[in-house]
Amino acid sequence: LALREFAIKSIEDVKESRVILALLETLNQSREEHLVLLDALTRAMGDYSDPAVIPALVEIAKNTDYPLATRRNALSALVKFQDIEAFKQLLPIMESPEGYVLYDEMAQIATAIGQPEVLNQLRLAALKAQLKAREAQ
Repeated sequence: LALREFAIKSIEDVKESRVILALLETLNQSREEHLVLLDALTRAMGDYSDPAVIPALVEIAKNTDYPLATRRNALSALVKFQDIEAFKQLLPIMESPEGYVLYDEMAQIATAIGQPEVLNQLRLAALKAQLKAREAQ
C-alpha cells in the first residue's frame, strides 16, 4: 500500500519511461498477489461458519473485477448460511448475461434457503438475463 501511495503521488513528477514501466509492473504484481490471497481466503471461508463474513462474501461475489473462480468460491461459501438477505443482494447479478455463469452457485443458495419463492425469483432473474442476451444479438 505504501508503494502504491508513493507511485500515485510521484507519477506526475516522473518523466523517465523505465521508471513508469517499473511502477506499473510493481502495481500489476501487487494486484495479482491480492487476487491470489483473495481466492485463498474465499476458499477458506467455505469452512468458516461465522455470519460476520457474509457481507464480505457478498461484496466479493458482486465484484465483476474479481476472477470468476473467486466469485464462485464466495457464493459457495454463502450456501451454508441460508441468508435470504444476502441472496436478495446477489439476485441482480443474475439479471445480466455476464452474471448468468454463476447460476449454479446461486441455485445452490436458493435451494439451501428452501423457499419456493426464492427459487422463483432466481428463475425470473435468469430469464431476464436470457432476454437481454437475445436482444444483444
